[in-house]
Amino acid sequence: MADEDPLAWRERLGATLLEQVGVCRSYQLAPRIFAFECTGHLDSDVMFALFESCWKSPGFDTPYGVVAHVVGETTYDPDLRTFAEREGLVAAAAVAVITDKVIQRMVLSTVGIATRLRHGTVLTTHEHFDDGLAAVERTLASRLADA
Repeated sequence: MADEDPLAWRERLGATLLEQVGVCRSYQLAPRIFAFECTGHLDSDVMFALFESCWKSPGFDTPYGVVAHVVGETTYDPDLRTFAEREGLVAAAAVAVITDKVIQRMVLSTVGIATRLRHGTVLTTHEHFDDGLAAVERTLASRLADA
């Protein structure tokens, strides 16, 4: 049996396209859950625009979570290292980054420590979309139960 198309989650989950930023896209999966399809060269402005599309979506509310699916040979601008310090961010409760590259998951896991300390955002990395989505759903459920 062939592996599922790594982007099949869009149709399977009924993702609603919010915005296209260059070659990247943002989607809404549920009232508080969003997904990014990240490809090409990512920099701070692209990431901010993707997050901003969530904040501007109808009925947006916090806490919210994002599943960021890194697709293909994506490259990163060094300015992403300081993205968490950018003014105007509406901190997510959870961000799950999906990538099939082990080194990317390791690097992003260390970035997640700083993100959690600064904003309280739980950043996790996963190989499969559904694992990341489940992690975001768990964190949101916990935050909503504590509210």
